[in-house]
Amino acid sequence: KHSVLKFSFELPNEKSQLTFLDTLIDKTNERFNLQVYSKPTSGGGTLSGESYCPLKYKINVIMNFLTRAYKFTDNWKDFCHEVDRIKSLLINNNFSNTLVDSVIKNFVDKKYLHPIKQNPNSSIHIYYRSQMHDNYRMDETVLRSIVRRGVRTIDQDKKLQLNIYYKD
Repeated sequence: KHSVLKFSFELPNEKSQLTFLDTLIDKTNERFNLQVYSKPTSGGGTLSGESYCPLKYKINVIMNFLTRAYKFTDNWKDFCHEVDRIKSLLINNNFSNTLVDSVIKNFVDKKYLHPIKQNPNSSIHIYYRSQMHDNYRMDETVLRSIVRRGVRTIDQDKKLQLNIYYKD
């Protein structure tokens, strides 16, 4: 009663569709179908493909959209439709066609052709904070090489995962 939060609720429309947290829930023939939902007022803004940030951040933007499509769609047709929408959105935000296509291909190959079950306890994560500059890729390569050549885990079943992040 005294909360600052205000809740609302929504009833399904005449087509038995309901939107909830970026998901369109469609009830047809006593079955629920899920799709990704974007508001009609969405301007399609995202990180610019020309922004001055590490390439892995741009790849993560693409992966985020693809993962959401994969989790929120029930069938291949809806997934493909959402991937086409994602590709248009990214190209309109100056991402290169080559980058978008390669990330989509890798994602689809991993999820549909070669699903790999990973054990979350199979890696030891090392975090390194770096400064953003023009030669950040060379720094990443050198750091990964040092860790790969000079650091070993005690448990042979575990791998080291170097996570480099940036702070201005």
